[in-house]
Amino acid sequence: MFHETTLVGWLGAKPETFEFDDSERSVTNFRVAVNERYKDSNGERQTITTWYQCKAWNGRGKTIAQYFEKGDMIIVVGRMRFDSKEDEHGGPNRIYPYLLVDDFKFGVNNKNNDSNGVSVTETSSASQQPQAVQTAEADDIPF
Repeated sequence: MFHETTLVGWLGAKPETFEFDDSERSVTNFRVAVNERYKDSNGERQTITTWYQCKAWNGRGKTIAQYFEKGDMIIVVGRMRFDSKEDEHGGPNRIYPYLLVDDFKFGVNNKNNDSNGVSVTETSSASQQPQAVQTAEADDIPF
């Protein structure tokens, strides 16, 4: 079985990278806010914001930390995972979900983008170069 989760949202803070003692491995942690907008029964616009914790390992994480700042739009693709931690007060263990990042793209509002709507994708293979992905303008969408 396989599952994949895609989040399109904004960074809540500058990503933080932690190096391990062997300095060959690192993990970058960051939070992504995803907004859901709808109209309530009175016709007023409402927004629900959901925060997701994300982890990106090694080079992928370092790239995210290098090019992204608080408030930047990011598109992340990965798999949901769970950490378990003991409760400080002797209660049951607490479960913390997070997205293990497999891939990411720059959002359309980032300062690292060209003005023509091209964003850069880091590929999963270290031997491949980043690819350009053309994003459609709102007027180009046929529906």
